[in-house]
Amino acid sequence: MAFDVDGVVADTMDLFVRIARERYGVRNIRVEDITSYELSECLAMDPGIIGAIVEELIHGTHAEPLCPMAGAARVLKEISGAGLPLVFVTARPRQGPCPPTARMREISKT
Repeated sequence: MAFDVDGVVADTMDLFVRIARERYGVRNIRVEDITSYELSECLAMDPGIIGAIVEELIHGTHAEPLCPMAGAARVLKEISGAGLPLVFVTARPRQGPCPPTARMREISKT
């Protein structure tokens, strides 16, 4: 069974907004403002800041925690416990698998 990561398993957009606010001082955005895959189309932010935050999210170099969506961990554990394989997919500009981050390895141990 395959699941999209962003907005289904992981609350990536909330993390994007938190990083923008806490690290870059961007106060005029909310998760609800993110309405397009191309963030520069829906957010009044410097494209350089958008790119920097996206790179942090892709590479897992952010210090802030990436939280799961409500109920995601329970559902994934139930599916996995039933012996079904889990596959995670995401839209991103680079081809190939994403390398696991230290945080992903930590979560997989629980």
